[in-house]
Amino acid sequence: MPLEELLQVKGSPLEVTPDPWQGCQEYHYADMSAGICEEAVLYVHVTPTEARQYGLYLNDQRIEPHKNNLVEMLGTPDFVAEDGDVYMRGSTALKIYRNSQTGEWDGIDLFDGNSS
Repeated sequence: MPLEELLQVKGSPLEVTPDPWQGCQEYHYADMSAGICEEAVLYVHVTPTEARQYGLYLNDQRIEPHKNNLVEMLGTPDFVAEDGDVYMRGSTALKIYRNSQTGEWDGIDLFDGNSS
């Protein structure tokens, strides 16, 4: 999604901060954050607090990571990384970050295929 479209849909962000991983900007909204590089959204990040307060949907289906319903929706992860579960669909990745001590989810990122 182009930055212009994000701003049309979500409005002005509450805050814009540097993204130390991508060297770009992160636009923070009440319900999510978006990584912006070269005027395009490369990823969307949602925390557990944001998901509980605002809901979390993928293709119009509610995601409830604390109930592990992604396995029902998407099947087993394509791979399990050290810090979470990864689902791939074409060039798009959905990653569920998990606490290494408790196994509880710490966040979800949806990455565009252009992310590195």
